[in-house]
Amino acid sequence: MSITNYNFEDLSTYLAKEYYIPDYQRDYSWDINQLEDFWFDLLSVQNDAEDAEHFFGQIVVHKSTEQGTTTRNYIIDGQQRTITSVIFLSVVRNHLKKLLNGLEGKTDLSSDIGYDIQDITASIGRYTDRRDERHLVLNTIDRQFFADYIQSTTHGLSHFREDSTSNIRIRKAYDYFFDKLQKELEDKEQVEKFNLLSDRWKDLTKRFKVMYVETNDLNEAFIIFETLNDRGKSLATSDLLKNHLFSHAGKQNIEKVESNWSEMVNYLGKADTTKFIRSFWNSRQPFVRERGLYKALKGSSINEVKLSEDLANLAKTYNNLEFPKTSDYFDDGDIRTDLIALNHLGAKSYYPIVLAVVSKNKDISRLHDVLTAIETLVVRNFVISGLSANKYEIFFAKVAMSYSSDLIDIEALINSINKKMVSDSEFQNNFKTAIVKQREVIRYLLRKLNSAYTKSDELEVVKDNSVVHIEHIFPQRPHKNTWYKFDDVESSEFLWRIGNLTLLSNKLNQKIANSGFDVKKEEAYKISQIAITKDLLNFKDWTPQSIECRQDSFAKIATSIWIRTVKKEVEIVE
Repeated sequence: MSITNYNFEDLSTYLAKEYYIPDYQRDYSWDINQLEDFWFDLLSVQNDAEDAEHFFGQIVVHKSTEQGTTTRNYIIDGQQRTITSVIFLSVVRNHLKKLLNGLEGKTDLSSDIGYDIQDITASIGRYTDRRDERHLVLNTIDRQFFADYIQSTTHGLSHFREDSTSNIRIRKAYDYFFDKLQKELEDKEQVEKFNLLSDRWKDLTKRFKVMYVETNDLNEAFIIFETLNDRGKSLATSDLLKNHLFSHAGKQNIEKVESNWSEMVNYLGKADTTKFIRSFWNSRQPFVRERGLYKALKGSSINEVKLSEDLANLAKTYNNLEFPKTSDYFDDGDIRTDLIALNHLGAKSYYPIVLAVVSKNKDISRLHDVLTAIETLVVRNFVISGLSANKYEIFFAKVAMSYSSDLIDIEALINSINKKMVSDSEFQNNFKTAIVKQREVIRYLLRKLNSAYTKSDELEVVKDNSVVHIEHIFPQRPHKNTWYKFDDVESSEFLWRIGNLTLLSNKLNQKIANSGFDVKKEEAYKISQIAITKDLLNFKDWTPQSIECRQDSFAKIATSIWIRTVKKEVEIVE
């Protein structure tokens, strides 16, 4: 191995050294979205406890020895974050200088401001016409402008290139942070202004942490970079946890923890490690969002070996939740069908409940009942009634933790989910006017409705998406002469209504295309063996009123498909 340095450090420590951006690296590219994220992260740290930290990502550095003697640190990963941090420090320094110039002889405060300006300059590095002690040297395109505009105390524009996108972005980043701080400083006394500016740059340099990796082998630097950024995976929190577990396991346990971690990663496959750990945590501990996960784990009294074992044991389950079509972890066909349905519905926030049930029970005979309740809630509340799924994430986690802690049994768990569902009357009314555009969700709903229309095994054929397509009865590209009973407003309003959708074989669907309703009935619907499609023969014409009539009939049977059953005698989670 050629890794010469690996540790977690604050930005103050990181920025104390001298770095170069290789010319082959991309120019400065952060826009308003990344700048806003940076700013809000800074604000969130301020609002947290004094010892709160913010993980700012990994930094990969190639330590290169050039011409036999000169050593340079080239940033391979982390240049955008590093450049932005220096820009922000420059902004704070210039606001402090502006404050200092307006003090009018108040020497007691001017000394403190002067010290802060010196300390910030120590992180940025000094740059004048006669002195070049920069801590960050950019690539050829941005180097001189960045030095004059950001690193120099004169804040000059002499080398600004209007034809350079990266020069423009550097200037916009400076203006963005300058304006943000300017608004915060409005209507404040001089001492308040100083305290705010001082807090801002200290929060950044002392509470923003990076995972610093330094290697003297360029190839290995790129391997590390690619590994940490593989397919955009969010590896930050999981790497932090891994480091925490390994460093606290002790010599007697380190091999076991390492083995469990490797087993977990292997079982997870393509599933996101951080998201798995968060779902696991929320299945047995108070709810946290991804940003607060490492903080919660670090602050808990966990047994490193037990935690690593639990993660390894549940990794297969999580992989099955993410990829139910290809995973064979669950032998029970009903459970697999449930998970595929939930996957089609785009549901994920329920994961902690499944992890809790599997973790606690070797016998998972009731898991199908749990998943049925979750699936029903997702359809009634989210798909049809349009309630926000994100608001239920905390509820699912609370139910999971209550079950893991033996506060409720499996019956109360199911009852808790049932009680959260919208009422039958509300569900039925919402179903009458529901519009659905997600194709997997449409197929799911129509298959369920079809199963209520027929008792045969025909539904199994309908499950093959390559054979059976979604048919818009009133077509997506209608001929006005044929479909004259729909005006432009109705065309938009009724096209994706559930009552206007059905299932039809690929061949028949292609055959009738945008034909009129009479042609569709004779050449396709009459031939189809799918019950809800065959039922269209009962309609003489197809109008907006026909769609409403058909959807009303669907709504009437919906409550018997997605059933809500609340048992009052069972204790539930409020």
